[in-house]
Amino acid sequence: MSEILWNRYGPSYTEQDIEHFLKAVKCKTMIVGHTPVDGVELIGENQLIVSSSYSSGKKAYVELDLQKEIKNGKDILKMVRYI
Repeated sequence: MSEILWNRYGPSYTEQDIEHFLKAVKCKTMIVGHTPVDGVELIGENQLIVSSSYSSGKKAYVELDLQKEIKNGKDILKMVRYI
């Protein structure tokens, strides 16, 4: 599990690993950062990578609306705003 918390997506873990991690921590989806992407990148259905500082163009943040039900990363993707 520490690989998912501290490593970037890619060869170190898979989408299935993400699902196992989310089940273990009783969550439906997760937001991570510190991975160079152009704004945001959705991995599978449940891991959203957000880059607010490093990118080749877009810089993003999430305006999380806790009044709405969040079932997966696509629901969070709708809450992404760009700087």
